[in-house]
Amino acid sequence: MTEPVTLLLFSALGIAAGVATGLIPGIHPNTVIFTTVPFYLGSGTGLGAYAVFLSAISVSHTFHDFLPAIFLSSPDAESALSTINGKSAVQQGKGLESFHYTVYGALSAVVPVLAVALLSFFFLEGLYSSIESFMEYILVFFLLFVVLDSDDRPEAFLIALFSGVLGVLSFEVPVNQNFIFIPLFSGLFAVPAIIRSMEESFEIPDQDRPEIDKINAFSGGIFGTAAGFLAGVVPGIGAAVSTAFVSPFMNDSSGKFMSSMGAVNTTDIIFSIFTLQILGNARSGVSVALQLFSTQVNIDLVILVTLISVPVSALLALKISGLYTDLLENISLSKIFPTILVILVAISAAVTGFTGLVVIFTASMIGYAALETGNRRVCMAVLLVPSILFFSGIGVFI
Repeated sequence: MTEPVTLLLFSALGIAAGVATGLIPGIHPNTVIFTTVPFYLGSGTGLGAYAVFLSAISVSHTFHDFLPAIFLSSPDAESALSTINGKSAVQQGKGLESFHYTVYGALSAVVPVLAVALLSFFFLEGLYSSIESFMEYILVFFLLFVVLDSDDRPEAFLIALFSGVLGVLSFEVPVNQNFIFIPLFSGLFAVPAIIRSMEESFEIPDQDRPEIDKINAFSGGIFGTAAGFLAGVVPGIGAAVSTAFVSPFMNDSSGKFMSSMGAVNTTDIIFSIFTLQILGNARSGVSVALQLFSTQVNIDLVILVTLISVPVSALLALKISGLYTDLLENISLSKIFPTILVILVAISAAVTGFTGLVVIFTASMIGYAALETGNRRVCMAVLLVPSILFFSGIGVFI
């Protein structure tokens, strides 16, 4: 088999794997990435083929993970805030439309993110040093902004406090930190929303044909690109925190907000690979894995495959979303929700052990309190507070 054919095959496998990790609640591509490294080392697979597999799975996942987040309230870290208005959108028959906005937002981000990424070869090192020197103050500002923007500030403060403490403790426990996000975000966002849906006997109504306002989709994509740039460049700032930056400035129920979320995730993935090449620092699961072989990997090839995977994944996502909603409209969610809860708990236990069970249980209580008080966005303090401590030099590892 020739090398180009091998690369094409592994790119296709990566995209297919990203579809699977995106659609199955609780499965993150990092889980696949870090569990396949030992198998790769003993398989004899070419490093180039494995590298394009890693990039393709990461890109594909960012497009498809919004489906369970919106329709089943089962997000991962990057799509967590989409659950805030996902259920109401689905109830109004606009769930499919909300998902399409995330896809169009991601697509609208490709050209600007590529342009800025190419320019970043000239300014990224200086910008990185400047941002890092006062990032803790920026994080404090946005944390306060999110809390003060709440309708009930005392309740929001308590949710932020408990979420922040949970984040600090979770990042200090002796488990693989690449997997700790699974019980954290499953508990804060997925478990409470699923329990609420079970209490209300929630079923998915027929979904309307999507009507996309392209101006909103494009403008949201540009805004998300800016937030994703920060996520892809600065250590300790992931796509989830960047989305928290976006949310105070947008209506959570708007297509613009959903398109910005799609753009943030795609931008983060692309920039994390550029950052690995320019600064030699990893910012995502795929870049951490690639860093293990950084002296041998053709990063230019990985970037090319990443960019090609974007439109392919987008087309797949738009097609699969219709099949996905058709399936959900014809089955009883009352039977699916308990299964999802079991899957989330089982995966948390499998990758983080008993500690993960403690984390998901604690996070679920905080998340349910946030849901009851209408302060789910404030739960992003779970990342903001540890990041503030990290940039302050106190020593918390992020």
